[in-house]
Amino acid sequence: EVDRVIGRSPCVPMRRKLPRPKVRAEMLFLDDHQVDALVSAVDRRYRVLVLMAAYTGARAGELEALRVERVNWLRRRFHVVATLSEVRGELRFGGTKTTGSTRWVPMPSFVVDELRAHVGAYPSPERLVFTSAEGGPVRHRNFMARHFKPAVRRAGLPAGLRFHDLRHTAAAFMIAEGASMEQVKQILGHSTIRVTSDTYGHLFDDHADPLMAALDARRSQAPASKARPNHVVDLAERE
Repeated sequence: EVDRVIGRSPCVPMRRKLPRPKVRAEMLFLDDHQVDALVSAVDRRYRVLVLMAAYTGARAGELEALRVERVNWLRRRFHVVATLSEVRGELRFGGTKTTGSTRWVPMPSFVVDELRAHVGAYPSPERLVFTSAEGGPVRHRNFMARHFKPAVRRAGLPAGLRFHDLRHTAAAFMIAEGASMEQVKQILGHSTIRVTSDTYGHLFDDHADPLMAALDARRSQAPASKARPNHVVDLAERE
């Protein structure tokens, strides 16, 4: 008791096993042509849903809960204030994943144009932007089984493609165009910059190449007397 030592592990008699570490599913990234192929292959009612996910990075539940009055057409943004989920067969509108947090998500002009046409083609009594064929809220499981997965097959895309991979695709597009980690965090609605870094940090690696090239140029343009710091000693000189 004094040494705070016990004679045997309490886990042995109960035969308890340690939980297995969670393995994160591999992220899949589409290019623009693959996104177009998927949009063309899915039912027309859901084409803008796929397009918005791939170019804004919004989550499925955020898009499926979006209402028309939360779209700012002039500023090309939509306000994420709620999410739609299905629990034991019951659809529920609730808060965003980051509790108590809302955000404005920007859209490219071509997405705004497609969204405007979509809202005109599929009006909803509940003012939902995206609805099922029956006119009610989208049940994500049904959408995936009946529309998304068949469209993935028709488009010739990897069978393991998830709707969430469209969010990853949007992040990759933004980073490729020079978005900072803070911008990606704000647009995607991550709770902390660490989440962004842990998820997409590897995509920022290519940005180091221009930086290194700039340092090379800086070095080559330095005066000869400063080309080598005084405190740097050649190993040959030591010998």
